[in-house]
Amino acid sequence: FAPWPRSTFAARLESRRAANSSPRDLSVAPMIGHALGCILGGCFSNFLWWCGRCSPRKWRHTGVGFRSRHWLNKNPCGLFCASTTQFFICGAGYIVNNIIVYPWFGFSWKGIVVMVTYNTLLFMASFSHYQAMTTNPGAVPKNAEPLPKLSMELKKQGKPVPKCRRTGTFKPPRSHYDSQLQRCVVRMDHHCPWVNNCVGLGNQKLFLLFLLYIMLSCWLSTVLLLAVWLKCSTIYRKISPRKTVKIAAAVKAGLDAVSAPNIPLG
Repeated sequence: FAPWPRSTFAARLESRRAANSSPRDLSVAPMIGHALGCILGGCFSNFLWWCGRCSPRKWRHTGVGFRSRHWLNKNPCGLFCASTTQFFICGAGYIVNNIIVYPWFGFSWKGIVVMVTYNTLLFMASFSHYQAMTTNPGAVPKNAEPLPKLSMELKKQGKPVPKCRRTGTFKPPRSHYDSQLQRCVVRMDHHCPWVNNCVGLGNQKLFLLFLLYIMLSCWLSTVLLLAVWLKCSTIYRKISPRKTVKIAAAVKAGLDAVSAPNIPLG
């Protein structure tokens, strides 16, 4: 575990400080540029996925009703939360690529590998989020009927066919009524405002994939931040390599303890 040599990251920071004579240009201008880039990236992503649903023909037949051809909850609050989620995803990509990865690695093979890996995770997270939002979660159709096996069991027990009190449709087992969609959903888990949809049988896999890609991208960005901190801090040059390994192991153990679910034993 040899100490790292002087890298291009510190050299580029010093060159920027030497190029900018006034402290105002050094602090305010890059901050404004990065903020505008983050906003433009998030707005561009929202524009892309909105183009797929905002055409007049599709929007007319889009909704959560019984006659809707394309599934999408048109609740303004839900659409705002979904747009905010896409904004944060693209904003994270802009910040990690332009502030952490590129000043450190540049366009070397290491930087390209890190950028491709991180951007792929963010793209899959954004795509899974869009698919989970525009997929029918398992809403019961208006003309739904019980299976022959279930109907025979109900006849033997002398029970009527269960129906939803609010929609008047057949209520399958393990289905619940969603007040936001005003539909009865099979295997309903919860209504997520950030996905702008109910999580049920139809989109549960997509929702879990969205959470998985977001978790992996968060872990990768956390590792990059810790690596940059260890490399650029003045404390790192004063401690021994063994202590550095112990600190990294302690940080990893703490992060694992925080992210682990609190499952009672026994």
